[in-house]
Amino acid sequence: MHMTNKADNDSKDLDLLNFLAEKPEVSQAEIAKQLGFAVGTVNQRLKALVRKGYLQSTPGTKRKINHQLTKDGQTTRERMNAAKIDASFSAFRTLRAQMLNALADCELKDMNEIGLAGQGDALEICRLIAVDRGFKIVSKTKGLPVIRVAGLELKINFPSSSLKK
Repeated sequence: MHMTNKADNDSKDLDLLNFLAEKPEVSQAEIAKQLGFAVGTVNQRLKALVRKGYLQSTPGTKRKINHQLTKDGQTTRERMNAAKIDASFSAFRTLRAQMLNALADCELKDMNEIGLAGQGDALEICRLIAVDRGFKIVSKTKGLPVIRVAGLELKINFPSSSLKK
């Protein structure tokens, strides 16, 4: 049994393992196209996954090589997918706690309208939390608090008039 450090695998390896679990009889060019990798990267990664014992290669049709996940490959794929989900939920819990704290600060100042700034999934999560808590999200924020979302970091800016309360 091949032992490997968890850090030896990354998200590209997981993408390849997930893809090949569904489509083992696909060309490297098609893998590269579907995953957005260079063909050379696919070739290099596939060879490494075979060396690690996660894939077994067999000749296919039309000069293709079929890559089947081995038992170790399937176990590694499952572990990596679980770790990815755990990391996502950990990030969500961190973001949620910060957003609830920011909203509690707004509630203390009797403010139920806020502005949100930022981009991406973290902003959308914050928007959903705010709406769920009964806050109105507005675009004209003069005189209102604005919560800025940058990755997993939140900063709340209260208007200067509200700080004197």
